[in-house]
Amino acid sequence: MKRLAAVGLLTTFLTAPAAHAGLIDFSIGGGGWDIKPTGNISYTNGGTTGTDIDLQNDLGLKSKTQTYLWADLEHPLPVLPNIRLGYSTLKTTGDNVVTRSITYGGNTYTTGTRVVTDAKVNQTDLVLYYSPLNNWVKLDLGLDLKYLDMDFKLSDSSQTTQAKGSAVVPMLYGNLGFEIPATSLSLGVSGSYIGYSKSSFSDVRARVAYVFGDHIGIEGGYRQVQLKIDSSSIDTNGDIKFGGSYLGLFAKF
Repeated sequence: MKRLAAVGLLTTFLTAPAAHAGLIDFSIGGGGWDIKPTGNISYTNGGTTGTDIDLQNDLGLKSKTQTYLWADLEHPLPVLPNIRLGYSTLKTTGDNVVTRSITYGGNTYTTGTRVVTDAKVNQTDLVLYYSPLNNWVKLDLGLDLKYLDMDFKLSDSSQTTQAKGSAVVPMLYGNLGFEIPATSLSLGVSGSYIGYSKSSFSDVRARVAYVFGDHIGIEGGYRQVQLKIDSSSIDTNGDIKFGGSYLGLFAKF
């Protein structure tokens, strides 16, 4: 009897996805994101204290359009989390004659020196989340495992200084959305955050979306990524922001 019960339970589990196949939602999307870099960065190396370098005034970092992609899978199995994947580029350059002496990574760039900057903070997200509310009001809560690939390089005619690295950062994730009744419009805010002492990392966006028919939609809004590192034990410190409007398309299946 126990064996028959076990077989019956296993059969129910294996056939559950097929029975609920119509409840599986898969979406993909992507678009362009106009970023404006602001804030400051410093890099202490070899015992030489780094200067707090302003990304705009000292380095002249430019606003640029970046790309982003995402895919989302929601299913009816209550134990397993839903999955969202995301990728976005954060790349910008600067070419500026510095009006004061700055020190970065042990190298000094004197007043009147032409400094060329290449900055990159690319992000890959694996979000595991649950949806305690999922009707005209949608609430998602979970964990964002964000992989960061960072590279910040300064050069002049005689020297190059580079700070680079990669890390997986676990962050709390939340999403709140509202479908406007009798329309194809929806509003929402979402974000990921982690903080400790005076250091923090956040990725927040506000959006409005419109669906044409049942499957294709357009989405736009504002997104800001902020990385604040304030620790004497870490060589690279700063408060960097990448923020701007974005616009993209998505499809639901």
